[in-house]
Amino acid sequence: MLVQTPSLQRAATDPEWLTAPPHRVSWQRVDGVPFPFSDSDGPARISGAIASGYSHTPQGAVLAAAHITFRLTWSPDYASVLDKQAVVSNTTREQLLAARNHGGTVDPVLLAQVASAPAAFKIASYSGDRTDLYLAFPSRDGNYRFAASTVVWSDGDWKFSDKWDDKVTPPLPDSPSLDGFTSLREDK
Repeated sequence: MLVQTPSLQRAATDPEWLTAPPHRVSWQRVDGVPFPFSDSDGPARISGAIASGYSHTPQGAVLAAAHITFRLTWSPDYASVLDKQAVVSNTTREQLLAARNHGGTVDPVLLAQVASAPAAFKIASYSGDRTDLYLAFPSRDGNYRFAASTVVWSDGDWKFSDKWDDKVTPPLPDSPSLDGFTSLREDK
């Protein structure tokens, strides 16, 4: 259990509701890659590959998207993450499992070299039950690559969704700029 301070969570009346970073972000290594944790927005619990207990805020949605997507992509126990932290169609589920069922495990040293932690985020749309967002990841050429993600509020937590909308989060080209994005490295 990671101690959380819910009184630090942003309220919908906050003028920075959609743009402020989570409070008091700390960085911890997950499979060799530094990842953001917040004592106000989660995750509140870690059990094996499952990081859960995110605040019902845009900041909690950002942290959930970062953790769940990373764990679906890189965790050795990706099937548990898919079972417990994704709301997806059977087709998407089968595609995710097929993509990961390559028979090998990911070398943690290699993972730390090729994977990067998100540097910033941008909320494209937010409602109480769905958040569409971008995560910005640094690339080796000095640019940032932008990954669109959708999470939905289900069973009291944010979960990965395959119901993204290219009209809300169209693909963004790599860029050296983070204009319009909020850094995960600073706290306001």
